[in-house]
Amino acid sequence: MIDVLVVSQSCLTAINRVPFRLLRDLGWNVELVVPTRFRAAGFDRPADPRTSEDPPIHFLPIRSSHPRLWTYDGLDELLDQRRPRILYTDVDPGSRLALQLGWWAKRNGGRLACLSCDNMPRTLRGELKRSPGSAARFLVTRALGTAARGVVDHVFAISHDIEAVMKTVGFGDRVSVIPLGFDPKLFRPDPAARRRVRESLGLRETTVAYFGRLIPEKGVHHLIDALAELKNERWQMMIDEFKEYDHPYVRQIREQIGRVGLADRIVYFDARHDEMPMFMNAADIVVVPSESNPAWKEQYGRVAPEAMACGRMVITSNCGALPELVGEAGVVVPEGSVGALRDAIAQALANPTLRDSMGHAAFERAHAELSVTQQVEGMHEIFSRWARPTAVARRMEAQGASV
Repeated sequence: MIDVLVVSQSCLTAINRVPFRLLRDLGWNVELVVPTRFRAAGFDRPADPRTSEDPPIHFLPIRSSHPRLWTYDGLDELLDQRRPRILYTDVDPGSRLALQLGWWAKRNGGRLACLSCDNMPRTLRGELKRSPGSAARFLVTRALGTAARGVVDHVFAISHDIEAVMKTVGFGDRVSVIPLGFDPKLFRPDPAARRRVRESLGLRETTVAYFGRLIPEKGVHHLIDALAELKNERWQMMIDEFKEYDHPYVRQIREQIGRVGLADRIVYFDARHDEMPMFMNAADIVVVPSESNPAWKEQYGRVAPEAMACGRMVITSNCGALPELVGEAGVVVPEGSVGALRDAIAQALANPTLRDSMGHAAFERAHAELSVTQQVEGMHEIFSRWARPTAVARRMEAQGASV
């Protein structure tokens, strides 16, 4: 029997295993289930191998391309073998995987916690207006969510919007908000990395940066339009190519950059997640211009707290969870407003003192409220209601025996 079995597609990437290393350090006997390979929406790559710092990992094939219908080959057999007291998964409770895990937990005296990213309140009428297919998917999701209420013991929400949705669908006081934490050992101010990256990329002007996937919802086209109106200012721009995701929007952005005459101002780079802090340090202003649509709004936007943790000034739109993340430590503009985005960038370009003060405030907020430390504290608090970590229990038994 083990304490915690984590079933996580995000742990495909080694950096996302950090919270579970920290849980282990708190005394929990933790093991991970990770897909051998993950394919979804233009993304396709194998799992990072286990590192010496990771808890034990079981690599299993994942089935189904739809998040609500994911499951893993061999998962039931593994559950029977490892017999975890607590199950944790980073899929929404209204899913096939949550039901599979929850039913096993109920049969075997365990507990299940899910991490939810579902921040869109939906109705059948609203989905019917979109399409019959959307309505059909809504009915399936609602049925899964109704069943999940009986087998999911707790839901971790990564924003207050998600907390509200989870309470509305019936989880009540079984919901708590935790950040999708960054690793403070990686995401921190690093002047040496800043100098090294700026020299290697030829960055000599005040640098505006965009990090993350290039998809329409991220609003990069608005950022390019805003910068096109600032040609008379001195600046360069870094864009993360994010080659792991292949999307037609990438070509659209490149064509837009050429059309508005900014090709000589743009520097492209590609980096793994654990390399991202170096490039964030090289930037002066990080922009997260996400734009909502009827089916989506920013669920978290982890680029914002990661850049804040590196002491960068951050400008975001007011899409989804972004204002909640930056608080008073960043500049928030109306989503889709090129003029507001242009003015915010222009003010930052003209005022180095503002950049420095906002960067300091961003650093303080991120490290105090948004790191993996706060994420793990929230998980540990809930898990401790259900069980005592094995290492802690053994330590207490040994102390009692020595008295």
